[in-house]
Amino acid sequence: MLRKPLYTVNDFLSEFSVSRWTFYRLVNSGELKAKKMGSRTVVTAADAQAWLDSLPGRDPQAEANAA
Repeated sequence: MLRKPLYTVNDFLSEFSVSRWTFYRLVNSGELKAKKMGSRTVVTAADAQAWLDSLPGRDPQAEANAA
């Protein structure tokens, strides 16, 4: 569960450790949905969670075999 119902760009950058460039690349590619509130760009918790859920999972077995 995410901590905030709404993330500003700066909140999102801090919370998810992505750069501003990466944030806008994700938004422009459609991988992350963002909305405008006046002049501010925001991401809802639901859209942030959907983006997190779309990320590939880590496979510990494959990592162990590669070592």
